[in-house]
Order: sequence, then structure tokens, then C-alpha cells
Amino acid sequence: MEPMTNNIATLEVKNNTLFVSGAIDFDNVVLLWQQGIALIDTLKDTKEIKVDLKALKESDSSGVALLTGWVRVSQEKNKTILLMNMPGFMQDILQVCGLEGVLPVSWEN
Repeated sequence: MEPMTNNIATLEVKNNTLFVSGAIDFDNVVLLWQQGIALIDTLKDTKEIKVDLKALKESDSSGVALLTGWVRVSQEKNKTILLMNMPGFMQDILQVCGLEGVLPVSWEN
């Protein structure tokens, strides 16, 4: 598998929305997992957390695993996650993995 061009990704929270930008791959997914859970924990009074993927430039299947994990942990904390602005390449990965309709994706961008 060819490495991604830029394996830098950032997470930022604004107005109960977690913004994901850059590229997710096997090299940075563990760090993003930890950062994401920490940010979700800061939103103690928020029942629905939006995850905006508009600025996500690249991802492999580890990105789908990351999103699935965040959804699971949020449910354990009695929160819901809504994935928004999912790029076409992530939609393709969801389809190949058979996860369309499983993850809470807003298809209205």
C-alpha cells in the first residue's frame, strides 16, 4: 500500500462540533483516537456531538475504525455522534466495508 501524502491530521472542537482535518492513516489513528476521546469527554453537557469531516483530505480503512470507535465510546457515555460532510472516498470505504446505514451519517451536506 502506498503511503499517504500527508499523515498529519488535526482535531478541533467548536460549538459542540468536532472538526477533523488532514489525513487519517495507520500511523496516526491511535493518537487521533486518544485525542478524540479526550475532546468528547470535554463536552460533558452535550448529548449530540457532530463530527465534521469536510476538511478530511485522505483516509484509509483505519479512519472508518476510528469513527466507529468514537461512536461506540460516545454511546457508552450516553451521547450520540452525527457524522457530517463525509467525503466521497470515506463513503466508498463505508460501502466496501458494508457499513452504510450502520454509522450515524448525515448525508445532507
